[in-house]
Amino acid sequence: MTKHDEIQTIKSFVAGLPTASYLRAALEPFVPEFEQGVYSDIIPSLRESWNARIEAQKEAAEARRAIDALRIEQRRLQDEVSSQIRRLERANDSLREISSTIDIANRAADRAASAARSLLS
Repeated sequence: MTKHDEIQTIKSFVAGLPTASYLRAALEPFVPEFEQGVYSDIIPSLRESWNARIEAQKEAAEARRAIDALRIEQRRLQDEVSSQIRRLERANDSLREISSTIDIANRAADRAASAARSLLS
């Protein structure tokens, strides 16, 4: 039996299984790996492949949890930044009011000084 025959045999076997079967669901993901192994003259180990897949699934789940945690932290930081921006806007409004009040006070002081000079002259 040639490598091509072996690969076709496994492909045909898996393709011939019912689509809703556990056996097909379990074997189908390994067919490309099996094919690559045969062509590379490496005897594929389903146990090693299975363990590697389980480990990859665990790592993916950990990565999803980390992403979820980062998204929560991002939302928290966005809320905090928005809050700080609102505070800065209020402070800026207060500074404009203070500046306006100072301008009014300066004009009043100038008028009072002018009136005082007029009275003294």
